Amino acid sequence: MNSDQTDNQFRILHIILGLTPTNGQYNEHCLPLRKTRDITICTYFKSEITPPAEITLYHWDSTMRGFFRALGTSLREREFDVIHVHTPHAGLLLLIYLFFSGLYTKLKRSTVHTVQNSTGILSFTTSWCSSPASRFSNILCFAASQPKRVFQPYSNG
Repeated sequence: MNSDQTDNQFRILHIILGLTPTNGQYNEHCLPLRKTRDITICTYFKSEITPPAEITLYHWDSTMRGFFRALGTSLREREFDVIHVHTPHAGLLLLIYLFFSGLYTKLKRSTVHTVQNSTGILSFTTSWCSSPASRFSNILCFAASQPKRVFQPYSNG
């Protein structure tokens, strides 16, 4: 945590595939809240940008092994109130890591998965990744009404 941040700030780990200048998750969920939240980002791909000092970044070498190493390091070094996953692919990677590391039961209650799809048509890969990731997340958020209709069969309400 940075010196200008307090211990009582809400701590969020964002799992993002790639941190780029045009990344919506970074520009909408991380940058605006960096002064009021303790923001940490873990990416699969090596970051193309350096975030401001208020944001902690964990990234490695754009490999699955590197991602799991970065994710493991972030979870060992810090405790988070929320682990926010922004894509089905990242959600599946988080799920795999939590199961194989033995942290699933401990951290499941902290997981939030945002489903972002305005067309209602999911590619095979996205559908394949979304199903397990959305079923095993504690909270499933929809960025629009269309994805909610797509995932309605998977929900309890």
